[in-house]
Amino acid sequence: MGAWIEGIDVLSRSIVKVKVLLWLVPLLLLLPLRVGAEGVHRLVLENGLRVVLVEDHSRPVVAYQVWVGSGSADESEGEAGVAHLIEHMIFKPTQAYPQGVARLVEGLGGRVNAFTSYEYTVFHLAVSRSHHLEALRALADAVLHPRFDPSELAKEKEVVLEEISMGEDQPRRRFHKRLWRRAFSVHPYGRPVIGYRKTVSSFKRQDLLSFWRRWYVPDNMVVVAVGDLSSSEVQAEIERLFGPLRGRAPRRVRPREPFQRSPRALLERGASREYYVDLAFHIPDVKSPDFYPLEVLSAVLTSGRSSRLVRRLKEERALVTSVYSYAFLSRDPGLFVVGASPVPGKVREALDGLLEELRLVARKGVDPEELARAKKGLETSFLYDRETVQGEAETLGYFETILGDARKVAEYLKGLKGVTPDEVRGVARRYFRREGLTLGLMVPGGEGPSEEELLRYAARLGEEGGLRRCRLPNGATLLFLRDPSLPLVGITVAFEGGLRYEEEGKAGLTQLLSKVLTRGTGSRTALEIAEEVDALGARLSAFAGRNSFGIEAEGLSRDFSRLLELVAELVMDPAFPLEELDKAKAEQLAALRRQRDDLSWRAFQAFRSFLFRRHPYRLNPLGTEETIEGISREDLLRYWKAYAVPPRMVLAVVGDLEWEEVRKEVQRAFGPFSGKGVPPPSVPKEQRPKAPREKRITYGKGEQAHLVLGFLGASIRDEDRFPLEVLGAVLGRQGGRFFRRLRDEMALGYEVFFFVRCDLDPGYLGAYVATSPEKVAKATEGIKGLLREVLERGVTEREVEEAKRYLIGNYQLGLQGVLSLSSTVALNELYGLGGGFFEIYPRRIEAVTARQVAEVARRYIDLQAYTLVVLSPSSE
Repeated sequence: MGAWIEGIDVLSRSIVKVKVLLWLVPLLLLLPLRVGAEGVHRLVLENGLRVVLVEDHSRPVVAYQVWVGSGSADESEGEAGVAHLIEHMIFKPTQAYPQGVARLVEGLGGRVNAFTSYEYTVFHLAVSRSHHLEALRALADAVLHPRFDPSELAKEKEVVLEEISMGEDQPRRRFHKRLWRRAFSVHPYGRPVIGYRKTVSSFKRQDLLSFWRRWYVPDNMVVVAVGDLSSSEVQAEIERLFGPLRGRAPRRVRPREPFQRSPRALLERGASREYYVDLAFHIPDVKSPDFYPLEVLSAVLTSGRSSRLVRRLKEERALVTSVYSYAFLSRDPGLFVVGASPVPGKVREALDGLLEELRLVARKGVDPEELARAKKGLETSFLYDRETVQGEAETLGYFETILGDARKVAEYLKGLKGVTPDEVRGVARRYFRREGLTLGLMVPGGEGPSEEELLRYAARLGEEGGLRRCRLPNGATLLFLRDPSLPLVGITVAFEGGLRYEEEGKAGLTQLLSKVLTRGTGSRTALEIAEEVDALGARLSAFAGRNSFGIEAEGLSRDFSRLLELVAELVMDPAFPLEELDKAKAEQLAALRRQRDDLSWRAFQAFRSFLFRRHPYRLNPLGTEETIEGISREDLLRYWKAYAVPPRMVLAVVGDLEWEEVRKEVQRAFGPFSGKGVPPPSVPKEQRPKAPREKRITYGKGEQAHLVLGFLGASIRDEDRFPLEVLGAVLGRQGGRFFRRLRDEMALGYEVFFFVRCDLDPGYLGAYVATSPEKVAKATEGIKGLLREVLERGVTEREVEEAKRYLIGNYQLGLQGVLSLSSTVALNELYGLGGGFFEIYPRRIEAVTARQVAEVARRYIDLQAYTLVVLSPSSE
């Protein structure tokens, strides 16, 4: 009673009576049927109470159960745990039975207990036929006439609080409770059935009475009797006992769980000596036509030693010590959970194995032999459970309470036997989706992946309409995201490199390379390439940044094959014609001259070259006149052959296409692409300054000074990235502190902002002000003062919430269009974040707290070790 419910052993998948904690997993709703519809006598009393009777004279025992069709899911947040506490109190002494029902029934040689789940509360007993009517009267009196004595209530609350403590002391049960909370953000399935210490401690007698009066009414109750009894005699007694009951249940009003649009992760460290991993996928409610295929899918995966996951992950690969699955199907949409205990030291391999097996069943389905084994296992489990009258009563009570008619038990085996391989594959494809996944991991100590890495694992799960990936035979990575909103396709080919791989004497090389790359191949001139692009109505360009370089193209999805062929030709056979190289050099030199006219850019470039003493980030991406002039065609070819090779290539395709078509076309187009390249250059690690650095530069005649004060920052792979970006939005956006204080209040200049840049290696953060030369000192102190204020006082919750909304909104706006998305997917994959990181980023920002922002500010902002550059007009 209380914290214990009867259910299915989800660890072994064997259908046996075991004790499962309330917070570990709800009562599994697919219970094996024991009787046919012809043996079930069902009636509804005038007051709406439903009665289910089955005569079974094979054993001299009788089981009675009272099912109340309400559990913890019908509680408000403040009532969390009240249904379970009522279950505890029902068997306390009543006026008619001062010794209590439990003592009476046990004195008659019987057993009595109760359990609470999300959707129902059940009071059940089993007794010999010689005393069954007396036991029924006691059970009815307990359920219909509870006293909820305040003194008994006070003691029972202490018992439940001890139950809660017991659960918190057991890592696995605590882990499962938190996993369900993470999976259900608003629906009451996310709350533990047992409730919380705060709510349970606060309950008064009136709280229990209010819930009991609301839900313990005839049209919300089922009485089940199974065993060696006379149906007419028991029916008459039930009518006498329950017939006078009046009242109607209110309409259920529950918060609807929002559609989950991106994977979620839960990481618990140091709370267990064992490893546990669970993958929980959202699935529909119990009345869905997918009911039977989902149960068969679970049996295919983990029912028996020859089942797919047990055989492959436990027996053959020895990655896990146990593996299990179950489908929680209920009144409202539930969860399909696949879980395992990884072998120590093989957590990542176990995660990879689980995800790969789920991908395989979704992609290829199941073979007839394993489907037959799964069905046979479910059938025999049902037969084993027929052996007791309690088991028969429990099945009938469930079918009547949740499905509306106990006679539907006759449909169960027929439904199982009718499941086809295509239906099993279909539900796997529909529900094993990364968007609907909550991935939980519990590890001892500080071992195992980070939560960010867990999210990357979740993002790897492919499904119809979601991000798909494969490794091409030549080692390149292909990613595909279907977007049928418009008949367009975006293609991005990306390689790691860019400024980060440049030498000082060849600064500007990748920018120059990107200008020449699309201007000629071994078989086409620049004009012929331009004509092909125009004929397709497409867009084609090359790019080079601080950490990468590559090609982007966008066009009509029906022209995908032709556009891809052109991109592949540029990648595999670039010519870098000399005449086009000369043109590109002239263009880059002109761009360099324009840069020098941009004083804010000059200030930032001076700041970067002053902050980074050794790292290539100090270099101008356009190079210098000398380096541009000194770059030869051979330099471009050498760089391309070194770093533009298949093992380092990520190709992302986004658009109105199908995965199999994309994979086939990419393999055809890039099949001849080969090469291993050379090891990447050793990139020096930049050291943080130990003391202030200040540099003042003049630029000739002018009106304004440009001031940049900053610090070395974080990389895009650092956990600190997210609170740092929130800090940047708190301080730097138009409604941020710097704009309001330095511009609006202090009138120091028109252009004022705070910036944060995270790169593949640590980037930088700081402040910029364009002001009058005479205000430089005031502006410098203004910046330091604002930063000092953040270090001493932190930031407000309101500022953080506004900043997070600003970042998420702007990020999502930036993902519009297939080319923007293909570029984001490709670069995230290239940088080790995972192609699906674009869906994870908003959640990581949303999770940032004001405290984290204050902590990273203190970690990265050191007013005793800043870098300051001031670019001012000369005095002459």
